[in-house]
Amino acid sequence: MKQYRRVATRYEKKAINFLAFIQVAAIMVMLHCIFTNLCPNGLTLSANEGISESLGVSLSPRWRSGLVSLLAAFALSSPCLGQDKKPEKYLHIDLGGGVKMKLVRIEPGKFMMGSPEEEQALVRKEFHRQFGSDPGDWVAHEKQRAVEITKPFYMGVYAVTQHEYVTVMDKKPSTFSRDIAGVDTSRFPVECVSWDDAMEFCKQLSKLRGKTFDLPTEAEWEYACRAGSKDAFHHGGTLSTQANYNGDYPFGTEKKGANLKRPVRVGLYEPNEFNLYDMHGNVAQWCKDWHKDDYYRDSPLQDPQGPATGAGKVLRGGSWNSNALGCRGHVAIPSHAASDIGFRVVLRLP
Repeated sequence: MKQYRRVATRYEKKAINFLAFIQVAAIMVMLHCIFTNLCPNGLTLSANEGISESLGVSLSPRWRSGLVSLLAAFALSSPCLGQDKKPEKYLHIDLGGGVKMKLVRIEPGKFMMGSPEEEQALVRKEFHRQFGSDPGDWVAHEKQRAVEITKPFYMGVYAVTQHEYVTVMDKKPSTFSRDIAGVDTSRFPVECVSWDDAMEFCKQLSKLRGKTFDLPTEAEWEYACRAGSKDAFHHGGTLSTQANYNGDYPFGTEKKGANLKRPVRVGLYEPNEFNLYDMHGNVAQWCKDWHKDDYYRDSPLQDPQGPATGAGKVLRGGSWNSNALGCRGHVAIPSHAASDIGFRVVLRLP
């Protein structure tokens, strides 16, 4: 389906370009008709003569007048040259030195935040199967709640890379910052960054570009991660080979994945329906919120911003060091800087 959707989008763009070309041609013909009405000696020719000269055909005055009206109406009413222009789906933010960060527009919408009871039961079952014990009360804190994101925003298509971080901050915090078996690690996600480091990156990027960059709220992150999915993962109810995590411990299946014990280049795995990559695994991602277990029991139904205080900041998505249980779309874990923690940015719109 994704392949067909891309093909359709490609042909839609070609159709829009063709219409824009026709519109420009219509405007040129109309302008030519107007200007050819003026003779060098200052005398005005009839509109009929100007039209006939422009088109190279002989038309009756009635047909010629109608054609001019039609061309004018098409040229002025068509949206192809910017009228009613849709917002850009993708933005490429110039960080300097030829480095650009790609963001995708996330439209507003409603979703069920948290996990349903049947998934919570499966979590307990999987946890007991893999570790021989019960996960405790943390699963119950995933109780579902209807949430609405009311404003559009742009989100990084990938987690912030080492190259992007160094370009903005002139620092190299990552543990995996050297080439690994000939692999260029500049496109690895930056890691070993604290929440404060991530927020400072957003602050510096905001100054650089004159826009408001930020970390996503937990609600924005989960909304973007799910991308319309109601399953444990954006691609379905199981996790085996679809992400970079500790594949010795899959979820919903006995099929194991790889256990690389390190991050990989961003974008190696399939994106979700919003074209966001690595929302499960690779590096856990900072959110702006404080973490508090019971916050979403009574949180606002629109654009929740998280509690005023908490036991730490929220991490989402799991990492290369997580089992599949920790990579689900609705697991919140407070933590600090580590070699499996990174972040992605959002751009706030006016």
